[in-house]
Amino acid sequence: MSYPIIIIGAGGFGRHALSILRATPNWDHRRFLGFLDDGQPDIERISALDAEHLGSTQLLTSLPKDTHYVIGIGDGLVRESIDRTAAQIGLQPETVIHPDSSIASDVTIGSGTVICAGARITTNVALGRHVHINMNVTVGHDVNIKSYATVFPLVALGGEATIGERTTVGAGATLNPGITTGEDSYVASGAVVLGDVPPSTLVAGVPATTKKILG
Repeated sequence: MSYPIIIIGAGGFGRHALSILRATPNWDHRRFLGFLDDGQPDIERISALDAEHLGSTQLLTSLPKDTHYVIGIGDGLVRESIDRTAAQIGLQPETVIHPDSSIASDVTIGSGTVICAGARITTNVALGRHVHINMNVTVGHDVNIKSYATVFPLVALGGEATIGERTTVGAGATLNPGITTGEDSYVASGAVVLGDVPPSTLVAGVPATTKKILG
């Protein structure tokens, strides 16, 4: 396939997404147009990747209609908003999967999802739209990770867990089997979650307890 690709968000994860694309077998570097970012991206770091900052997301409407997009932004709410805008324009989300990941044959992967190196995703897992699965994450059987959720490196998700829309699970956190996190919740790094997490709630600690109601 020869359609062009852009990455929205030129921060750390956006640049990481480019490295995954480049690790894809038979990748053609001419397909990558560059980064879109509404902030002030680090041009030096972008240039070091032999890439360029094209401008803000206002340029989405001027891209070729066959352009595919990756959203490399960690905030799930922002990711959802950008996805809706790009989809309304008629652009297509690009699913990005590192070849050094292990994914069972019956896993379903939503459009625009990014799966990093070392991820291990077992049987009957469902990943929603534009989910971020970071490096060395393990996902147990029958887990449901809903759209725009973000799972940081070294997270362990027990079987039959449900991760709500736009939820963030911090680095190194562990969730027991069968746990449900409500939408827009935040599990802090290193937390050990033994019970369900209500929507829009920050939990932290070992075992994890409620620290703050978000929003």
